[in-house]
Parts: sequence; C-alpha cells; structure tokens
Amino acid sequence: SKILGPGLRLGWMLVPEHIYKKCELIKQSMDACSPSFSQVIADKFIRNGYIYEYTENVRQEYKKRGLAMIEALEKYLPDYVSFEKPRGG
Repeated sequence: SKILGPGLRLGWMLVPEHIYKKCELIKQSMDACSPSFSQVIADKFIRNGYIYEYTENVRQEYKKRGLAMIEALEKYLPDYVSFEKPRGG
C-alpha cells in the first residue's frame, strides 16, 4: 500500500468474491473510517490500469537510486562501511 505514497494511509486486497463480505466486516471492525478521498483516488488509479506503469517507473527509480548509493559507498567510504549488494527486486 506504500506504492502510491505513505501519506495516503490505505491499503487494498484482491479477494475471491465468496470471502469479500467477511473481509469487509473485519476491515470495518478495525477502524471507524478510512479517508474517502484517498480511497477514490486509489480505486480509479488501479481500475484504470495506471498502477502497472507507475509501479514499473517507481521500481526503476529505486533501482537507480540504489545503484547510486552503492557507487557512493564504494567510492567515498570503502574503509568505513561494509554491506551486501541487494540481490532482489
């Protein structure tokens, strides 16, 4: 749920229709009210398919930033910092 931004304070689930009502009841018992405007934004973003391109762009940006951090650590702090390069995505 942090994909769209930590300030939105919402998450989502894709569940089979036969358990939807149970999930809805559980969610309602967890909080009084989720921010409606944020829900509408996220709903439109996901339903219109924008989430796929956005997620790929974010993934590429974080990859670029990660590589820049590794290069900086290796260049400027090789004697002071040890780390393992990430192998995941």
